[in-house]
Amino acid sequence: MNEKSIEEGSSLNNQVFKDAENQIKEVCEVLQREATRLRQEQEAIDAMSKKIDHVHLSSTINLNVGGRRFTTSLQTLTKDPDSMLAAMFSGKFEVKPSEDGAFFIDRDGEHFRFILNYLRDGELIIPEDAKFLKELEAEAKFYQIQGLLEELKYKGLKCFEESVILTNVRHRSTLNGWLPQPGKWQLLFRGFRDGFTAQAFHSKCDNKGPTVTIVRSGNNIFGGFTENSWNSQNEYLHCSQSFLFSMVNPQGVDPIKMPLAKDHQYAIYCNSCHGPTFGRGHDLQNMSEKSIEKGSNPNNQVFKDAENQIKEVCEVLQREATRLRQEQEAIDAMSKKIDHVHLSSTINLNVGGRRFTTSLQTLTKDPDSMLAAMFSGKFEVRPSEDGAFFIDRDGKHFRFILNYLRDGELIVPEGAKFLKELEAEAKFYQIKGLLEDLKYKMLKYFKESAILMNVEQRSTLKGWLPPRDSEWHLLFRASRDGFTAQAFHSKCDNKGPTVTIVRSGNNIFGGFTENSWNSQGNYLHCSQSFLFSMVNPQGVAPSKMPLAKNQQNAIYCGSGNGPTFGGGHDLFVSDSANTSGSSYNNLGHTYQLPTGQQNSFFTGARNFNVTDYEVFGIYQ
Repeated sequence: MNEKSIEEGSSLNNQVFKDAENQIKEVCEVLQREATRLRQEQEAIDAMSKKIDHVHLSSTINLNVGGRRFTTSLQTLTKDPDSMLAAMFSGKFEVKPSEDGAFFIDRDGEHFRFILNYLRDGELIIPEDAKFLKELEAEAKFYQIQGLLEELKYKGLKCFEESVILTNVRHRSTLNGWLPQPGKWQLLFRGFRDGFTAQAFHSKCDNKGPTVTIVRSGNNIFGGFTENSWNSQNEYLHCSQSFLFSMVNPQGVDPIKMPLAKDHQYAIYCNSCHGPTFGRGHDLQNMSEKSIEKGSNPNNQVFKDAENQIKEVCEVLQREATRLRQEQEAIDAMSKKIDHVHLSSTINLNVGGRRFTTSLQTLTKDPDSMLAAMFSGKFEVRPSEDGAFFIDRDGKHFRFILNYLRDGELIVPEGAKFLKELEAEAKFYQIKGLLEDLKYKMLKYFKESAILMNVEQRSTLKGWLPPRDSEWHLLFRASRDGFTAQAFHSKCDNKGPTVTIVRSGNNIFGGFTENSWNSQGNYLHCSQSFLFSMVNPQGVAPSKMPLAKNQQNAIYCGSGNGPTFGGGHDLFVSDSANTSGSSYNNLGHTYQLPTGQQNSFFTGARNFNVTDYEVFGIYQ
């Protein structure tokens, strides 16, 4: 290297350092300005808080929660310093008791005792098989009691209850959240109960659809999920949703999900002599490739150091700005909430002999309702001698109506049998939003489906079907009954009209036929059959695809096929549909394609593997 080159290199290094130094100075100046602004805003908030007159609070507090009376202590109400109750009685907000000495809160008091008990003891204790967890969760959210919300989250969690390895409810919740379709999982196999041999594993787990494997080795807990069935064919299977996970490990790393990174065709390995086996085993090669980074230019290190410092400064700035913004939003939200529950006009109601206390703001929340009209001032309504407004209706379920007006959401106990009664009341009070929510709550169609979980999608599918009084019930589920054509025909032949629902990865589609399936190897003429898509790769809204032509080829009944629609075939579910890759969609032969879509509309590719499929029939 000659002398000129050395000088040029030195000059370049100096310029690099100057540029890096200038960038750091600029960012530091921005940070200093922002820090000053944040301090000023915080001081303004503190000053405003000091200006609010503190109220004198006795140690005993009487509460009127939606008409129910409670007596507790200031210590209990302020036990959770981040809760709305603690803020309400902190002295920072002006709250005054009513004439009867009780502080009014415009909420449902049905389950408020559990909230007080949690604040008293720091533990949620409720009756076994309690059906009101969703209602209690809504109240806990309103009062902003995070510890209670955490407890409720785990109380309501029913996944992996049978596991003797994954006993930590937080681990169960974490794993459930990682799964493509969280829900109820049943135990297929346990090593120390069924045997630790590969043969025992395959006898219990082959051809069962999606599975979760949980392994304990010493104190370590780990495992994997696959959307495809295990088999004993000595083959690799392609997966798109499979992952591994670690819950407890020697390094003390938090629970972690390890998704597929590459080589999806080797996601799982099915071998009659192996237990559950994931991946091809070449991770060490990847590590060695990553380690080959040596001899880089020193200038690169300068840039990297400068870049890292700038990133650190920006992260600090961003965190501080976010923190102050969240504090301000929390104060504003708390202030509005306390105004709503306490300072709004209090109204006492007598609904068919049951007493309720609420606010004018709640009763007028839905401007088109009868309650809003009643208290609008346009009509002369007077309270009775006891100060309550009388409504000549059944008050048994009126609290759910008030809760809907307060929160804009219908929450009822699990398995509630009174929805028809509640619907009658909602009609009387003319609350259209509540009637819409009830329509979905009362929807019984396809309740047994593990694929069509969305009630709006169920309602859409029901609306497409020919009107029938009968209820649809599950005839067949591949992950339960087997993915073979024989299993399908044994459960579904000669059963009358059916609805087929298919999942392939994240895509959901299927078809309806008014004729029975059979194993005769023949096409059948239909006039009402259709195909449908609920979820597709293109993001197109749920679509119904009616018969367009060749109605004599509406469905094909072959003993070696699963459900098959159209003469092309438009939709063909193959034998061993979860592993064969022979199922396909080739739309447009008999059924009408949505405008502008390709004949592989259902999955984005002609051939696909089936994650699961279900067939529903009607009660005869």
